Amino acid sequence: MKYNIITTADGSHTLSLNNSEESYHSVNGALTESMLVYIKNGLFSFQDEIQLNILEIGFGTGLNALLTIKEAVLKNNSIYYHAIEPYPVEMNVVRQLNYPDLLGVEREVFEKLHQSRAGECLTLSNIFTFEKKETKVEACLFPENFYNLIYFDLFNPSIEIDLWSKEIFSKIYTASVKGAVLVTYSVKGSVKRALKEAGFSVEKLQGPPGKREVLRAVKI
Repeated sequence: MKYNIITTADGSHTLSLNNSEESYHSVNGALTESMLVYIKNGLFSFQDEIQLNILEIGFGTGLNALLTIKEAVLKNNSIYYHAIEPYPVEMNVVRQLNYPDLLGVEREVFEKLHQSRAGECLTLSNIFTFEKKETKVEACLFPENFYNLIYFDLFNPSIEIDLWSKEIFSKIYTASVKGAVLVTYSVKGSVKRALKEAGFSVEKLQGPPGKREVLRAVKI
């Protein structure tokens, strides 16, 4: 794939596909959006948990994973991070992204996330273990009652409508422990209905700049 690197309003990068208006993050601030939607609304729900199992649907640029590593070190959480990404970003693009510089994280760590082989369990520190699968979520086999936190970060539902469905959310529901949290940027009515039909309790929260609301769902 060919990408355009865009500098968003907070100075952090995002990507858009050539000949497409769709970007991986909000142009109003990629870092700001990810920090609110996935870290503050998701990871920070587990302040007292020592061990967390995280599933990310849509690894993309790796920004959510890098933010999670930084916060895990600060909070001393022990994390297993399982990322799903059928279309990995090429390394020549990854090396141009400015997230490590903005977050004060070693670029080597960021690049290892992207360079890890599919199915390889990569230990980045004594508190962070990372595994990536380069396959579509509908083809994945997940363990039951395993994940505490899910980052659902696919392209807009209008583009990947079949993936924002009751079938996919039911699959994630089965793979999650009771009390698990799923966070995502989309508040589309069809997304809320699909989550509820899968068994999740859904609430809308304040969104980042340029977006009024985002979603958090809980397995009850």
